[in-house]
Formats: sequence, structure tokens, C-alpha cells
Amino acid sequence: MAVLGCVLLIVEMLWGRASPMILDRQVDAITAALASLRLVLMQPLVMLCWGALSTLLAGLALLPGCLGLRVIGPVLRHASWHAYRAAIAPPQ
Repeated sequence: MAVLGCVLLIVEMLWGRASPMILDRQVDAITAALASLRLVLMQPLVMLCWGALSTLLAGLALLPGCLGLRVIGPVLRHASWHAYRAAIAPPQ
């Protein structure tokens, strides 16, 4: 179980801010993953709180037979987009 947690942590560190960057800019997946990793290493407490909050909300959304994901999913995606825009400066 601890190994799975470590793998998921690494995936979140690499992919957490990478997916919005790929959609927003013309960058490849490796560049986006490295930017996401750099952001996590620069602001670990913020990213830890964001990960804990999103995990808690997703877990609570699973309780009513996964129906809560219909509400929480779009809200978390929208919040993730705004977090990406606030954390990574727009291109010049």
C-alpha cells in the first residue's frame, strides 16, 4: 500500500500542473512534467495542501455511490485550471 502511495505521489508531482500546460501552450509532455515538478519543489506545502484537499473532496464524492463526482469533478478541474494560471506566468 505504501508503494502505491509513493507511485501516486510521483505521478501527481509530474502530472499535476502538466495537463493544463499541455492544453494551454504548445509544449511536449516532458517539458510540462518538468515544469510541474519544479513547481512542486518550489512550493511543497501549497501542493501538499492542494493534494490533500482534492483527495478529501474526491473521497467524499465517492460516498453517495459516486454521484458526487458529477459535481466535484468539474469543480476540481476548474480550480486546478485557475491554480495553474496563478502558479505559472502567462507566456510573453
